[in-house]
Amino acid sequence: MSPGDERIAFVGMDAEGESAIYVRETNGLQQKRLPGTESAAAPFFSPDGRWIGFFSGMTLKKISAEGGAPIELCGADGLVGAYWSNDGFIYASRSFRAGVSRVAETGGQPSELTKPGELTRAHRWPHVLEKDRILL
Repeated sequence: MSPGDERIAFVGMDAEGESAIYVRETNGLQQKRLPGTESAAAPFFSPDGRWIGFFSGMTLKKISAEGGAPIELCGADGLVGAYWSNDGFIYASRSFRAGVSRVAETGGQPSELTKPGELTRAHRWPHVLEKDRILL
């Protein structure tokens, strides 16, 4: 669900069994497939609702909620969650055995913020509560 509740983004499957991201306005019933998002997973919105982040293959990407070409942001070894904060960064668990990294919403080299410890194997599905406070 986008901020402001105007849109819903979800992974759907067409008649041929190919999955992709679809977007639907909450005040209507029409859904629109976003070309270039085939085999995408775990869509999430930017704070302004204009972009959708997602995992595809071994990559974290974004695409305009209106459609267009997807933009590669950084590598990702697995699908374990991401959150787009209004500080200009995406916080993501990019691997099944990793901590949380952050990458600029424009892409680039991610920086690792947390590391799993002796009692945890991974940090998954991060969420930013306040500036510099990450909920795992």
